[in-house]
Amino acid sequence: MPQNELSTIDFEPETQTVKETPSSDKISKNIFSDFDSDSSLEVELKNIKEKENKDIFYYLFISWKVLQTLCFLLFFWIILWYSYIFIQKSDTFSNKNYLTPICSVFNWEIEQSGSWCSSISYNKNLINEQLKTLNKEQSKLIFSLLPLIYENDNFLRTREVSFLLEKSSNKLKVLDILEKFDYFKNDFTWFEKKKLQCSELNIDSRQMILSMKCQAFAWWYTSEIIWFSGNKNSKQDSLNGTSISIANSFINFLEKNATKYFLVVERQKIFESQPVIWKDGYTNQTNFDLKLKINF
Repeated sequence: MPQNELSTIDFEPETQTVKETPSSDKISKNIFSDFDSDSSLEVELKNIKEKENKDIFYYLFISWKVLQTLCFLLFFWIILWYSYIFIQKSDTFSNKNYLTPICSVFNWEIEQSGSWCSSISYNKNLINEQLKTLNKEQSKLIFSLLPLIYENDNFLRTREVSFLLEKSSNKLKVLDILEKFDYFKNDFTWFEKKKLQCSELNIDSRQMILSMKCQAFAWWYTSEIIWFSGNKNSKQDSLNGTSISIANSFINFLEKNATKYFLVVERQKIFESQPVIWKDGYTNQTNFDLKLKINF
């Protein structure tokens, strides 16, 4: 080998793989690490430790917390209950629109217009006032019908009616005829009963004719007399007139409204108005005969 050439010598020793034998400590650690990897076992051990640590003071603490919660809820419920009672007893608690979402709690099934979201006491007073007003109105209507009932009762007890009932072979039919005629007469006169009076009633059982003599009364020039249509509720079809107009109006009223029961026959064409000396507040009188064909 020449002098100028340097030989390279590798002084690093060869690495040899040495197998280490596991010691007993490492073996034991590996065994317990398998147990530690089981999470359910850890949880169970933790629960066992917690149960061991829980003593009587722990349970007293839990009981105290539960009791506190119950007392708070009970106190809150008592406040709500007494507030509810206070509101329901109030006579001035009414029309609280801000309570609309919970109005049913205060009013339940009561729904009064103008008193929504009100207390029971307020609604009770309001309903009582409405009942008083309704009773007064109904009493007025009943009192207004009493004269009509009294007049009908007296009409059926007159001598002429009693005679017809005694002489007729069919009393039920006669009574029915008279009641029907009296109904139309009262419907025509309404409250002013004395402006039209009929007497000397006679029934021809063979010809089925009801005849009578009537008198129509008026105070000078009377207004709102029922005319051609026979509708007493129509103000447009009414006129002003004397007792003659009232007599003709009654005959026309029967022709328009009573055809189911009566037909006017031999209608009188000539009427006269006679002065009277302040009879029941009237100044004029018209006498006329009336014959009706019984149609039922």
